[in-house]
Amino acid sequence: MPRKLTENEVVSKLADFLINEGWDVIGKSLGFEKGYDLLITKEGKTLAVEAKGATANKEAYNKVRAYFDGGQIKTHFGKALLKVLEIKTENPAWLVAIAQPDDDLVRKHTEMFLPYLKQIGIIHFWVGEVGVVSEIPAIEHI
Repeated sequence: MPRKLTENEVVSKLADFLINEGWDVIGKSLGFEKGYDLLITKEGKTLAVEAKGATANKEAYNKVRAYFDGGQIKTHFGKALLKVLEIKTENPAWLVAIAQPDDDLVRKHTEMFLPYLKQIGIIHFWVGEVGVVSEIPAIEHI
């Protein structure tokens, strides 16, 4: 079974991927730091990313399970959705995205919602363990 990625790992792997795609990191928040999980820019576009993991970070005070169950995954996805809508409301010109680990359990509980994200202009990234990232829709077409 593939290792479950934490939120910090999702942020770091996505940042590395986007840097290789020519984006510049403005800010990155890991752990319990305040701020955008990832804020990047390229060619006059700004993208704010809200990331979620498949398991708690090592420093989490309330880590009980080895990985998040379906209910926790849906709760975290809902919080991410609210956060990107809040960011978009405050910064209408920015692009916004949700990043999640490319994990079978996470996909099972959230993949059905992705067509609706696309309809309202929210980008979605699947971040793999080895740093492979797939996105819906592709950023270069936005």
